[in-house]
Order: sequence, then structure tokens, then C-alpha cells
Amino acid sequence: MFLKNTTFFKLVTFFNLFIFSHLCLNAQNNDGLANYYSEFDQYMGIENSELNFGSIYNKKYRTFDKSHPFYTTYDYIEGTILYNNQFYQNQFKYDVFNDLLVVQYIESETASNLCLISERIKNFTLGKDIFMRLDYHKDLKGIYRNGFFESVYTGELYQFYIKYIKIYQNKIIFNLERNQFVDQNIYLIKFNERYYEISKKKDLLNLLPDRKEEIDSFFVRDNDLTKESLYHFILKIDKPEAR
Repeated sequence: MFLKNTTFFKLVTFFNLFIFSHLCLNAQNNDGLANYYSEFDQYMGIENSELNFGSIYNKKYRTFDKSHPFYTTYDYIEGTILYNNQFYQNQFKYDVFNDLLVVQYIESETASNLCLISERIKNFTLGKDIFMRLDYHKDLKGIYRNGFFESVYTGELYQFYIKYIKIYQNKIIFNLERNQFVDQNIYLIKFNERYYEISKKKDLLNLLPDRKEEIDSFFVRDNDLTKESLYHFILKIDKPEAR
């Protein structure tokens, strides 16, 4: 579904003021230009931006344990997005189950949830978490979907990504139907233009055979792989001065 712009005069007026102010200040610094973009977005509103290109999102699921298909919370999260080569600040929901990014569109006091076009998304943030739409790679076959991965670490030799997946389970317990979403995080290390899934100690040893001593020490301290523990491990081996 395509939602039309409705305030053309408003767009032209502010755009002219925007350009005039920018020229008068002679683009003194990049921060000033970023502030202009932010002011422009706030003035125009989502109904007049690229973010109104999408389809209505009306997916609903019933669960017994308050689980949901979204990243961390059912609520909208403050964030940013580079969408169709334009930068925006807004509130978003990331539907992990369907690998879709959702934004709220409000017009005439009527709210709709819009599913953004995945191919137009370069990257986005949810709070402090950064997500990238990676180029398709054969190593990501089976988990790529729409290509959204959290970018946890980007260093000199290694990049650390997480693919979030939610599994919708249907169970019968005491003759009652029980539906729930179960989280599944897939940790990926990119090295020499290849992606390697890391789920256990053996995976790290296969990837980094010359780091056996450090890997052994790592698993003595941390029995389970977590986002935080793997981040600190990669930071340590990628930047020796951080030891």
C-alpha cells in the first residue's frame, strides 16, 4: 500500500526556508547540517517523508506467556534509519519473527502500523543497538531472510554480528493450546570476507586455532556464550593493546 503526501504547500515552504537558512550559515559544520535534517523531519512529519512508503502491518499472534515477535519489547523504540538514502529519526518496532521493520503512521488522528520496504533499508538503530542490512552471502544461506543483523563489533580483523530469530511454537498442554515465541540468537564472526557461526568452544577453535590458550581461558571464565562475553573476547584478540 502506498500512502500519499498530503501537505505539498507545507513541504515547499519549509524546504525553501531550510535551503535559505543553510546557505546563510554557509554550512559551518556537519553537526549543524545534521540538526537541519532533524528539524526538517520533525516539521514535516512521517506523513510527508519516505517513511510513508510501505504496506500495512497487521500481523497478530496469541501467546500464553506474553511473548511476542519483536526485538526486546512489544513497544515502539526510539531510533534512526537510513532509508532510501535518507536519514530519519523516529520510533520503530523490529519484528524478528518476520524480519521486518515497522513504523507508526498517524494521519488525521488515525494510527496505522507500516511495514517498511526491506530493500530500501541500509541500517537502523533501536536505542543504542545498531542493525545493518548485509549483502547476501552464501555463508548466510538459511538465516539471511531480509538481511537484518545486529552489528555488535567492527574491528581491524573481525566483525561480530547477531542474527535474531524467534520460533513460534504451538503446544498442547493439559488439552489446552499453548502458543509462544522462543528466542534463538545466532552469533556470527566475519573474518577474511567469510562468516562463521559461533555456538560453542569448538567453533572458535576451528576459526582461531592459533588462539587456543586464549580461548581456553575465555571458556574458564564464561561457560556460556553471550553477546557481552563474545564481544569482549573479540575486542581482546582484535586489539592486543586492550588486554
